[in-house]
Amino acid sequence: MTQTSPPTIAQLINARVHGVGEALRKYHTLKPGFRVDPLGTDLVSIVEAAIAYARRAADLFDACQATLNKASVVPCAILARAFMETVAMGFFLISELEKAVDKRNMEKIDKIIKGHYVGARHPAFSEKKGPHVLDALRALHDANETYMTSVLQKYQLPDLEKPPEGWPTGLMDCYETLSEFAHPNYGGSHGVYPLLELEGEEIDEKDLQPARTVREQLQNMARAAIVQALSSGHHLLKVLEHDSFEALAGKYVSLAKSPKST
Repeated sequence: MTQTSPPTIAQLINARVHGVGEALRKYHTLKPGFRVDPLGTDLVSIVEAAIAYARRAADLFDACQATLNKASVVPCAILARAFMETVAMGFFLISELEKAVDKRNMEKIDKIIKGHYVGARHPAFSEKKGPHVLDALRALHDANETYMTSVLQKYQLPDLEKPPEGWPTGLMDCYETLSEFAHPNYGGSHGVYPLLELEGEEIDEKDLQPARTVREQLQNMARAAIVQALSSGHHLLKVLEHDSFEALAGKYVSLAKSPKST
């Protein structure tokens, strides 16, 4: 019997990316139905918001993959960052609703639904304040830490504090890495767009090597963060799984229609 080595953290993350895009794309053609009567509740708004997050994530995933292997990593990093924000907001919607429903807190439930469905950060779009994306990202990070800890225990892998070289140490670090490329800071500007040629002048190859080395290092950092960001789509898919989402819908409708809630 041949013994196989346990997968590395990088292999597990790459494996998780595989299939995320395909699973998200299905939401573009999904026609939701209801096992419970949504009349008199905000269930339709919850479903519409959740599916919209999945559809937006699917489009961003495809756009990101289309640019992943191009020479410039900046456009892909920007798309991966937007993808991660979208996944975080969808995850935050469902996970916060689950907590509020379990506590039978209709005031909190109404605030969550309104914030996600009509909320915005710019007053020209809505008077209702939407949830802050950083709060959503922190919730996503925590969920991923719990998930990765269970994976490490299952496969008896090295500690989470020792990721593959160049990989971010968690989803918040991943987001911050992508932000460095999304913003015109050093990493997202002249670090990856170095001046390697001058008109009428020949630059010695040894003088160009440091800039090329830095550019390659930055590109590798960006690609590692991009892959990890795409893998986070797993968490949105998890909370949208049919049975668990149906269970949440049933509990919410029952609570919303109870005499104490009216």
